[in-house]
Amino acid sequence: MILPNYWDMGIGSIVAKELIKTAREHKQIKRFFAIIDPKNIPLGRILTNNGFQSKEFKDFDGLPGGILDLKYKWSPQNKSKIRPSEHS
Repeated sequence: MILPNYWDMGIGSIVAKELIKTAREHKQIKRFFAIIDPKNIPLGRILTNNGFQSKEFKDFDGLPGGILDLKYKWSPQNKSKIRPSEHS
């Protein structure tokens, strides 16, 4: 969670990019997903700008949640290069 005093500074984008980069270094991680408040439009934008796709909306203990998914294939030739999954 990023406190409101730090919103609109690009911190969320930096965090998202670093999490994805770290996951790419571990071939055992095949899938990332995020559950967000659908009203949090800025977070949804950060995630979609980093390759996540909206999959569905569900109720979580009475609260709405949007599920976004990022799939990729680990490339053994170059750990830093991830190919988008052929399966959506």
